[in-house]
Amino acid sequence: MKDARTQPTPCPFCGYAIDAHAAVGHEQHMPEPGNISVCFRCAGVSKYTEQLSLDPMTEEELTLIKVEDPETYYYVQRIRDGIRKFFADEIIKKL
Repeated sequence: MKDARTQPTPCPFCGYAIDAHAAVGHEQHMPEPGNISVCFRCAGVSKYTEQLSLDPMTEEELTLIKVEDPETYYYVQRIRDGIRKFFADEIIKKL
């Protein structure tokens, strides 16, 4: 998976400057309105707007994805779990 560098966009959950976009299971492309983003710092799930800023996704929206597109939901959750594990491991290393 290769990422595309983008104009930094703040995560609506933690403010982290998201400056890369990677497509899971697809040929790489720049983000488009409606694409999903998972913040590498807080694992918050957002979607790109028409202006390519990020809007936070609600639990209701995530539940809808789970019902309508279970494969996408599965990948989003795997990515979130991986981010959480990465940072948990980093904390443990510092103890």
